[in-house]
Amino acid sequence: MQENSEKILDKLKKLLALSKSDNPHEAAVALQRAQKLMSAYGITQHDIALSDIDESISSYWAAGSVNPPRYMLGLLDIIQAAFGVKSIIHSGFKPGVGFYGNKDRVELASYTWEVLARQLIAARKNYIRQQNKRIMN
Repeated sequence: MQENSEKILDKLKKLLALSKSDNPHEAAVALQRAQKLMSAYGITQHDIALSDIDESISSYWAAGSVNPPRYMLGLLDIIQAAFGVKSIIHSGFKPGVGFYGNKDRVELASYTWEVLARQLIAARKNYIRQQNKRIMN
């Protein structure tokens, strides 16, 4: 059933995209078919818009921290702005970060988080190590 409804939603999306065609006859026929499918399956415009929303949960989290440090929150803000997604921090037994938004963008945001968070932690450790050497000399 799930696979069938996904096929119907994909068909509706294609028909609605075709309804914006420059050819008025083609656009009218596509819109008419889309409306017929929507009424046959009880699908609304809202359902079609919501079908593009997905989630991706990254299990990567800085070890030993319950509350994220400011620099990690800054990275999350940058990723949210760059990919147009929202993030939620999952704390507890298995901490992680959930990204929510457009299907195509959440996977990219999750991957970007995992890569950049590791790089940020390594760069910060290196910076702090250099600062300690300066203080000692």
